[in-house]
Amino acid sequence: KEGSEDDLTADADVCIIGAGITGVSSAYHLAKSLIEKEGKGLKVAILEARDFCSGATGRNGGHLTPYLFDNFSFKESQYGTEEAKKTIKLEVHTEQELVSLIKSEGWETIVDLVSNRRVGLLRTDDEYQTTKKDYDAASAARADSIEHVEWLNETEVSE
Repeated sequence: KEGSEDDLTADADVCIIGAGITGVSSAYHLAKSLIEKEGKGLKVAILEARDFCSGATGRNGGHLTPYLFDNFSFKESQYGTEEAKKTIKLEVHTEQELVSLIKSEGWETIVDLVSNRRVGLLRTDDEYQTTKKDYDAASAARADSIEHVEWLNETEVSE
């Protein structure tokens, strides 16, 4: 909450509201871009009503997980196949960019980075049927990154 109750600065070139992943990412990339292009940075103020990353960003537990085909059937029925496929591309792109940033800054051990692995456990037949339907729809649409999905049966999971 540091600074959240103090007077606002009058000495900032850019003011970003919100210190979640979007706000912090914006500040980082803005500063990095200007330093690389012009050799100087800007004075950036980030305003946050609570603590940094205390909203939705903080509640996700630090997971960096693209949901490759989650709700694909619904998205496809509402927006069409190409738009549904774009959501997968966006998920994968976001994950790749964040992993690239973490590696380029040497933060792997600080953030305990584990990349390219996710296990989803389906506990009921309904969960399985819904997930399989979304997977099959994304696969039929030839969506990106679906080929990396591996399905394990109950025996394989138990081992």
